Amino acid sequence: MSTLARISALISRPAVAYTLLALFQLKVLWGDWQHRDLVTGDNLVYVAGAYRWAEHGTVDLVWSPLYGVFYGTIFMVVGDMASATWLQRALVTFAVTLLVLAALRALLPASIAWLVAAWWALLESTFNVTVEVHLFAMLPLLLAIVLVTRLPGRWGRSLALAVLLAAAMLVRNEYTATALLFGAFCAWSEVHEWRRGVARPAVYLAPMLVVGLIFAWFDSRAEVPLSQLLRPPSYLSWKHTANVCQAYAASYVQRHTDWSGNVIVGCHTLMERDFGFSDPTLVHSPTFVQATMANPGAILEHMLWNLSIAGNGLQVGLFGAMSGTTSPDFTPVKQDMMVVPILTAALIGLLLVGAGLFASSRGRCAPVARGSKMGWVVLLVSAGTTGLVIAAVRPRPEYIYPLTLLVMAAAGGSLALVASLLPWRHWLTPGLGVVAIVAALVAVPGFYADPAHVRPRSTLVRYETLRPYTALIRDPNSVFLMGDFAAGLAAYFGRPLASWGTVYRYEEIIEAYDGQVPFDSFLADRKITLAFLDQRMLTRLQQYDAARRLLNDPGSVGWRLVGLNAEGPSPWMLFRREKDIRAA
Repeated sequence: MSTLARISALISRPAVAYTLLALFQLKVLWGDWQHRDLVTGDNLVYVAGAYRWAEHGTVDLVWSPLYGVFYGTIFMVVGDMASATWLQRALVTFAVTLLVLAALRALLPASIAWLVAAWWALLESTFNVTVEVHLFAMLPLLLAIVLVTRLPGRWGRSLALAVLLAAAMLVRNEYTATALLFGAFCAWSEVHEWRRGVARPAVYLAPMLVVGLIFAWFDSRAEVPLSQLLRPPSYLSWKHTANVCQAYAASYVQRHTDWSGNVIVGCHTLMERDFGFSDPTLVHSPTFVQATMANPGAILEHMLWNLSIAGNGLQVGLFGAMSGTTSPDFTPVKQDMMVVPILTAALIGLLLVGAGLFASSRGRCAPVARGSKMGWVVLLVSAGTTGLVIAAVRPRPEYIYPLTLLVMAAAGGSLALVASLLPWRHWLTPGLGVVAIVAALVAVPGFYADPAHVRPRSTLVRYETLRPYTALIRDPNSVFLMGDFAAGLAAYFGRPLASWGTVYRYEEIIEAYDGQVPFDSFLADRKITLAFLDQRMLTRLQQYDAARRLLNDPGSVGWRLVGLNAEGPSPWMLFRREKDIRAA
């Protein structure tokens, strides 16, 4: 055995391969704890879920309750939401990356599986995510692939189906379609085996029973149990209609210029115009089916548009940038008109060659279908479900992870097929593995080595500033002028989402102040009981004589200075109305 083959055999061993991949992921993420900011947006719902579990032992069945338990448990251990947020991000990222390798090792040669898994670990869309639950949702899919490949036969199929059903109920509702499709395939397999006289469908009962018991436990912990969620209009229907409303508005503004409302909070006005439904709470907005029935032409245009930019989303998922001009996300994404087209053409060429080899000579597919072909089935049905998400919602990279992984695995399979035909294949495949690992560990830079990836951590800085005053912020009677990042910060401090109407940004309060009345009276008229003023607001208020009394002598106007930083480049002051202190 050559030295190269010995090295390849060594790094192909599971323990070595997983360790090296974990080290590579660590290198990519190095410095993440120093440079990553707190995420707001949809992620705040899951922050609230973590508080719900940590403090009350309850869950929200609508918003990924399993993730809420995971997130909340970490918060219980570390005791600080910012630290818990970073830690759960890191744990999910590493767990998904290692499970990607586990799944791929059952589908591809070990060295190529490592190469594809390293490709996954390198992508910004797989670790620098906006809403971590989307990455967390990859765990059950990968686990299902591992189970169905490592346990061939009906036990593997039954356990994989149970995992997918549990994911549909406890992680992401989109898994419902995946579970149904895979369940149909399992039923077909059982019919085939029944004809051979070896069918044992009872094997599926035990895993299904366990899933039922797990869901019953979650339902017993739910603030709103399933029986109430199924009564329309409900919280469950609100989640769906809000998603439809925002997704439709996001694609509409990319296609037309006759509506300029806010995609996230103002989309109901567009739904009223195009579908005849109007409700700012989105409770009575149309479901996808209702919208289709009300205006099929508008929904068809929406779906065709999403499909037309699906390539952009897949490029971002595979290469970190797109060669197109239309963002597949809700926010702008990186464009690259030079490298990405070349990579795309090379990938398409590799896939076409691999498909041709697969179709023309099945005997050469052994390197691809190692272990069990059922893993490919799970991946294919999940990618099929992703196609529905693309058409109905958006081809956002975080939404299409299964499709991205399928393309990457297919590329690895094509590479394995090509290598199997070459006369020097006995050293080429081991050589690829060795070169890929050495290059990844030595030559590939970390994500934050690029200065462009180092951005201000404005939300985290504000959180750390206000953290000593958590009790005041969480006081249910306080009406807080928090300033910038108000909505997001309120959730990280454990303030219920329903109380966001009592947490204000500067634009909502101070921008209307013109110095004509005392600033303390101005705040009192707006029911403000707690006011945080940063350097920008302090500079603005100092120009008004009517505001200086509160700033210089708060006790004389019924306020108390409870926090102060007069040093450094960013001074701030935190005031509380004195009468609230006496009442407490």
